[in-house]
Amino acid sequence: MVNAEQYKSETEKKNVAPIVGDKENITTKENKKNSDGVDVKIVKPKITYQLKNESAFVDVIEKAIIKSKSAKNDMQIGGIKALRDKEICNILQVKSVSNWIGQVKKVSANSDGKGVLALSLPSGILIKTWNNSFSDTRYNTLMEPGTEIFNRASELSVGDVVYFSGTFFEDNDNCISESSLSLSGKVKEPEFIFRFSDIRKYQQ
Repeated sequence: MVNAEQYKSETEKKNVAPIVGDKENITTKENKKNSDGVDVKIVKPKITYQLKNESAFVDVIEKAIIKSKSAKNDMQIGGIKALRDKEICNILQVKSVSNWIGQVKKVSANSDGKGVLALSLPSGILIKTWNNSFSDTRYNTLMEPGTEIFNRASELSVGDVVYFSGTFFEDNDNCISESSLSLSGKVKEPEFIFRFSDIRKYQQ
């Protein structure tokens, strides 16, 4: 593992957060104890580097997932979510991101043939388009056939590690738009809506 001095040195030089591992699989499971001493499973990335804002984004969400495991009721989960969303807004003051790293979870199309894509980050965090035209009305995340982003995405396979760029959507209730129907899902298995502008296979 990278020690504190190595972490500081690498992040100052490269504006990235070092993460030790290989690129064969973006995540690995690890047991940790939360503040109450309860064992919880979290998932850690195995990619060598992430941009600092992506690393901070993942870290904030992972902390919320861990805290939610020991929540006594939905009110406590709501408090955890509110704090998490505030921290996400501080990290993503600009909703566009570039060259983040993820792993392909789903490559598909809706009934009109428009591209549907979902990427996984550590701890099962999803970054995705909508999968239907009705939900996508004001987002335009579905990929139009014949466009460069559609062509690139269509060449990907589930499990591929990729660089991606694009835009999250501002949301007054969640900081950025998220599609889970339940409060528990929003905190423990968040699925953030995203319009992709670029995607390419990861090269270490």
